[in-house]
Amino acid sequence: MNEERHLAEVAARLRTAFELFETGLEMRRQQLRHAHPGLADSEIEALVAAWLRERPGADFGDAVGRPITLADLPAAIQRPPPTARKRQKEDRA
Repeated sequence: MNEERHLAEVAARLRTAFELFETGLEMRRQQLRHAHPGLADSEIEALVAAWLRERPGADFGDAVGRPITLADLPAAIQRPPPTARKRQKEDRA
């Protein structure tokens, strides 16, 4: 049951992330419509698609700092999958 609750929480967070992504896209569309009022919807969508592919000024994402991989992260913050955590708890008991 605990794992089911964890999965439900993860699913809710993922849904929120997708909703935020969609909101960001809509904001970009509005920004482009304001900057280019004469463009058709299909042209706006093409600009949004190009922006998503290229992201000028954000080649490695939007965060400040140097790009890293998961292997660069300390082991302390690399969370094991739920099944591994369950086994760890069982081993301690």
